[in-house]
Amino acid sequence: MIMRSVNSTTSAARTTVRRELREALKIIDLQPTVLIGLGGAGGEAVRRVKHQLDRRGLESHVIMRVFDTDPSAIKGSGGLPSFDDQEFCHVSMDRIPTVLDDPARHAYLTKRLGLANPEHRSFLERVLNTGIDQAGQVRQLGLLSGLTNSSLVGDRLRSALAEVTHVFRGLIAMRERENPIRLRQRTKAVVISSVCGGSGGSLFLEEIALLRSLTHNLNVGYRGPIKLLSVLKNVGLRKPRATLASLWKRLRVLNGI
Repeated sequence: MIMRSVNSTTSAARTTVRRELREALKIIDLQPTVLIGLGGAGGEAVRRVKHQLDRRGLESHVIMRVFDTDPSAIKGSGGLPSFDDQEFCHVSMDRIPTVLDDPARHAYLTKRLGLANPEHRSFLERVLNTGIDQAGQVRQLGLLSGLTNSSLVGDRLRSALAEVTHVFRGLIAMRERENPIRLRQRTKAVVISSVCGGSGGSLFLEEIALLRSLTHNLNVGYRGPIKLLSVLKNVGLRKPRATLASLWKRLRVLNGI
């Protein structure tokens, strides 16, 4: 126990010394980063990061992608910036009716989401017939949107990885001609979503799995921050039962992993 305490103290001291040394030498600590937001909550988090980076002139060092079933989420408000067409990807629900009309032709989706059950299909069709253009609190609509647009999502992730490689090369050049830079060799991929919700809550695991398949031979570290109910404020108040049901489903999936 004494040795463990000493090691912990020594490690903390080394970290403090390294930080003070970087500050004394004015060393810039940079790491190539891909920041991905899923759904409304994840997109809003990325938007706030974009705003802060832009104020500091560092936006070009972070590659951003936002995936949402809500097409209006591309626009900023309250002084926060909008996303450009490359940063934002509308994961449309337009293809879902085709799957529901003929589930036999979509065996994987039918098995994955239990669409062989006519009552389940009928429920999803009734929701779609209300005229909604986003998944809202219906997780399976969000998941279906992602799976029926998997090629588009994959292309956007590939372009993000290509861009971050370009950023990395630019940082190497910066290190050679400007102030000392501590350039981390490992790219960081951060995927942000809410713990509940139709889009972000349902797409989280799919995006992580797809991203890992695209980077299995690359030096990439992953982070998956999840926004809990306490930071979603009015969401739970508008649709309390749907929010809690989505939360319960998400926790069951994470527990299974």
